[in-house]
Amino acid sequence: MTTGPRHVLRFQDQFEAPPETVFDHLTDHWDTLWPGRFHRVRNAADPRTPNGLGSLRRIALPGVTILEEITAYQRPVLLEYRTLRGGPIRDHRGRVNLSPCPTGTRLDYEIRFDSTIPVLGTLIAQALALTWRHYTRPRLHAALDQA
Repeated sequence: MTTGPRHVLRFQDQFEAPPETVFDHLTDHWDTLWPGRFHRVRNAADPRTPNGLGSLRRIALPGVTILEEITAYQRPVLLEYRTLRGGPIRDHRGRVNLSPCPTGTRLDYEIRFDSTIPVLGTLIAQALALTWRHYTRPRLHAALDQA
């Protein structure tokens, strides 16, 4: 099977909330920020942070189930994950960096993946970008405005 090109998406944003609040919402309420049905299938080793390092989450979308693992968890500045299986992409990794800024918190989010079907990888990248802009980002802002 041929591997398609490497896809890289970068999102930046600012929130009027401290990094701890943004980080906690991203990690504890991730199931409200992206479409699909979410379920944590394995807790992290540290019982104080069940969504932390080593936790696994299953995301059910129409026609595909994805399994993700949290690979870095450094509250309140860094969250990383990788997809273990699911979908026509591989080596899917996400990295969220949070840093204080004058108005609250700056978010830098990067998603990288390879596609097993080249054209489909481009479509998936476009779908992820649209979902971030029109679904995830507005939901995160709304939730943090209420926090």
